[in-house]
Amino acid sequence: MHDLLTQTRRVNTLLQEKGFGSINYSRMVSVISEVTAANCYLADQHGTILGAAASDFSCEEGISASWGRLPASFNAMLMQERSSCVKVYRDNNCIFQPQATCSLSYRSLVIAPVLSGVRRLGTLLLVKYSTAQNEEDMILGEYSAAVIGMEIVYNQSDLVEEEIRKKAAVEHAFQCLSHSENEAVQYILNQLQDGEGVFVAARVANRIGYTQSVIVNALRKLESAGVLEARSLGVKGTYIRILNKYLSGKLQGVRKPVS
Repeated sequence: MHDLLTQTRRVNTLLQEKGFGSINYSRMVSVISEVTAANCYLADQHGTILGAAASDFSCEEGISASWGRLPASFNAMLMQERSSCVKVYRDNNCIFQPQATCSLSYRSLVIAPVLSGVRRLGTLLLVKYSTAQNEEDMILGEYSAAVIGMEIVYNQSDLVEEEIRKKAAVEHAFQCLSHSENEAVQYILNQLQDGEGVFVAARVANRIGYTQSVIVNALRKLESAGVLEARSLGVKGTYIRILNKYLSGKLQGVRKPVS
């Protein structure tokens, strides 16, 4: 029990120290593999391998599986397991590819579902060759899967919050524009190709009937809001690039002013 407590603390400490940000699945399974001394595979609910790390034994089929998808039949078996369990294989059939053979006749597999409430996010696999896995291994796998599940949920929450912030930034930026500034911005942004381009303020001012100061003020407001980049190119004009994808969405359905 003391060893189990030490290992769970190591998993928790190592994962927290890495500060993953956007999730680095390969690093996560590498940490878990290091602590458990087992080959570690993380697959999503569709069987796509998100990360793999070999600790105990490396084989051709295992490595190839780490770069693609689990066989559909194998993943279907995993998805049927609603709680952590240990499976033992005593034949020479490959765990991942039943039609392939394995040089070892004994392999033990911990299956730990990765969950968010009742929603299945994927599966964590801990594989040991020629070594049995016991209840403590299963508990450690289940704990690791829970940590991964929390990381995924936190990451998804951060992504949602970031999207909300981006949308709010665009809305706030446009609310700060006057009517004339809004029209000038709409005209300029509708001329961009692939979210960036160069324009000459004097020419645009003549076409839309507003002064250059209106254009400059409008761009400054959007730049200060962090939704676009504006950079002077001297006599060539001004380079602008959209930084916030929702700025482009703001223009959908807006009629281009006649040039």
